[in-house]
Amino acid sequence: MLKNRGFAVILSIVLLLSMMAGCVKQPVPEQEAPAGEPKFDDFTAELFRHYAASDSLSLNYLLVHPENYGIEKPEPTLGEYGAEAFNEELAYAEEQLAALKKFDYDTLSYEQRLTYDILDEAFTETETSRDFLYFGDILSPTIGLQSQLPILFAEYYIYEKSDFDYYIALLETLPEYFNAIIAFEREKKAQGTFMAKVSAEDVIRQIERFIETPETNLLIGIFDEKIDAFEGLTDEERAGYKERNKAAVLNAVIPAYRTLADSLGELNADNGRTGGLSTVNGGDAYYEFLVKESTGSEKNVDEIEAMVDNAIAKSLDEIDSIYQSNPEAYADSMSPTYPASAPVGMLDYLKDAIKKDFPPLEGDSYEVKYVDESLEDFLSPAFYLLPPIDDASRNVIYINNGGQGQGANPFPTLAHEGYPGHLYQTVYFRQLERDPVRSVLSFDGYMEGWATYVEHQAYALAGMDEDAAAVLSANDLATLCLYAKVDIGVNAHGWDLKKVKQYLAEFGIKDESAAGEMYDAMVAEPANYLKYTIGCLEILELRSEAKKTMGSNFNAREFHKFLLETGPVSFGILADRLQLWLADGEDKAAA
Repeated sequence: MLKNRGFAVILSIVLLLSMMAGCVKQPVPEQEAPAGEPKFDDFTAELFRHYAASDSLSLNYLLVHPENYGIEKPEPTLGEYGAEAFNEELAYAEEQLAALKKFDYDTLSYEQRLTYDILDEAFTETETSRDFLYFGDILSPTIGLQSQLPILFAEYYIYEKSDFDYYIALLETLPEYFNAIIAFEREKKAQGTFMAKVSAEDVIRQIERFIETPETNLLIGIFDEKIDAFEGLTDEERAGYKERNKAAVLNAVIPAYRTLADSLGELNADNGRTGGLSTVNGGDAYYEFLVKESTGSEKNVDEIEAMVDNAIAKSLDEIDSIYQSNPEAYADSMSPTYPASAPVGMLDYLKDAIKKDFPPLEGDSYEVKYVDESLEDFLSPAFYLLPPIDDASRNVIYINNGGQGQGANPFPTLAHEGYPGHLYQTVYFRQLERDPVRSVLSFDGYMEGWATYVEHQAYALAGMDEDAAAVLSANDLATLCLYAKVDIGVNAHGWDLKKVKQYLAEFGIKDESAAGEMYDAMVAEPANYLKYTIGCLEILELRSEAKKTMGSNFNAREFHKFLLETGPVSFGILADRLQLWLADGEDKAAA
């Protein structure tokens, strides 16, 4: 929802992270707000300015021209962190919810009503988070801030010479920001909500790997490349900027990471926590909240677990049915072949292959980059960086060739991150020029749900045998659901490692090291897998509802268009909009 802890910018990282997007009812004519009351668009514009300018990194990634939105670039800052800052944001959200309620809903246009509903839900959920101030983890092995920051710094946009000065000054604020995080981690330890012992060990290892060769740190080399590529600098200026950046990395960034690792080590020395959230006082209630926030689903944990169990059974039945009826296709699925071999070739192929079932996209472009060796062991197999909302052409997909990226199937992964996944859905939605405030709202279940949903369609897009593609898709969904089931087991039911091994063994998975890694991942980053799994299953439910209602009139391309044009929302709101869309379709058919 609304980001009040850390950065509004979201790294979309694929595991096994990612981000946003019919026919909709015609909006009612927009009417003037009552005399003396601010217009709704003015209200949301002020909200956007507040959240977009909360820290320098978010602003850099969100906007090329902040001045066009009435935003002045702040002094270099990574934002405020800690209980006092969180409570200030909670108070702000409470004030804005009260201001939102003053608008006459009936006078708003269709799109404004959608934004109203989204904000109402977001502010209400933010209020609920007050009860869980000390539960969230900004630091974690794969999706933690400490692992994302190097990429965010490396990809920092440089538009003019003064941006180099601003960026260096921003690096120099890192010790202060990390000190605030350390202070809060000490408060969490006192509250009994500090991360699990193995999670802290993994974070420390990740930090050690990133800073082990300071003189060749990636933030030095990448900055030097930017300086060399930037036109209009004298040789003296180039040398000066390089020296200043190197000094900032060596004297601010590296020591800040060193202090963070040492402090976590001290806090972890007597850490007795080994299990998931269910082993923490108040953890059960927090997990229920976290699941709702992460997935955007209205279902409670028990209903979600039943949904997962049902999906596993259906997927395995589908695989068995194909095995019985078409053993040759089943065998082919064991060694599939894909069009193209290099990432760019695969992305170009996918961009063309999706045209039948997905609405057209114009003016998009992308760049493929590779994760630095110092980050390979902890970052996910691939991730997509969101472009600024006023320049959707700046799309970057990172691929991890080592660590967690080894063994990952590149074709469906690139479908998830590129076409018709995150890149496609993000650029499509940005080109609709919806209210900017929606770009600072987080709906991971929708974003990752879409990318996972289309990832499973990638096999059919590859041109392979239909049954072989169905086996691969069903197997992927079943595997993802197993991860979700273990997540729920560990964090809601108190499963230990032994119970995880027993559960996986029921499906013939007897690799104890794999079970151990899965258990540690669920302890470290609870509900992370659920946004992929439940997001995908919710979209499949909506598709089933649409097909049931429309019958032979169902059109996959129009359904996808509806999802993309509605944009990132919770699934409760999306389901309501689907009913309007279906009713609109019936009205048109009758006409």
